Amino acid sequence: YAPAMLNLGLNIASGHGVPADLVEGFKWTDLARFFTQRDKDMPTKWGIRRANDKLKKELTPQQLREAEKRMNVWLKEFRARQRKS
Repeated sequence: YAPAMLNLGLNIASGHGVPADLVEGFKWTDLARFFTQRDKDMPTKWGIRRANDKLKKELTPQQLREAEKRMNVWLKEFRARQRKS
């Protein structure tokens, strides 16, 4: 559920209830963006993309590469689980 992924990412990035981690937070907001690619709910889709873009500006290029790496690992594991079920 993309809005939940967005909220999780923003909370992790800001350190709300957990140690702040921009890389892990961005991973989750970018996953939210990914899962809205075919979404017809435009206000949700563009809200997620705005939040993702804003957080992206806070990352260094190295942090961005690490976040993308983590996201790709998560997606690979997700797709493997989907194929098994």
